[in-house]
Amino acid sequence: MSVTDSDDVAMDASDAVPVSTSDYDKLKNRPRINSITLEGDKKASDLSLQEAMDAILETDIDKTIYGG
Repeated sequence: MSVTDSDDVAMDASDAVPVSTSDYDKLKNRPRINSITLEGDKKASDLSLQEAMDAILETDIDKTIYGG
């Protein structure tokens, strides 16, 4: 059985644990990229994405795709 509280959070009646929410800010287990929790406005540089891309050269991509 499932009930909904006043904040539109579905609760499992057997143990009163939230099973879903339509409000991202209420999530308890938010996704992470490079160990950085995705909350608020993040840029690629905040998530250390550019450093990973800088390490890959065009020749590396060609080798991966076409062999070499």
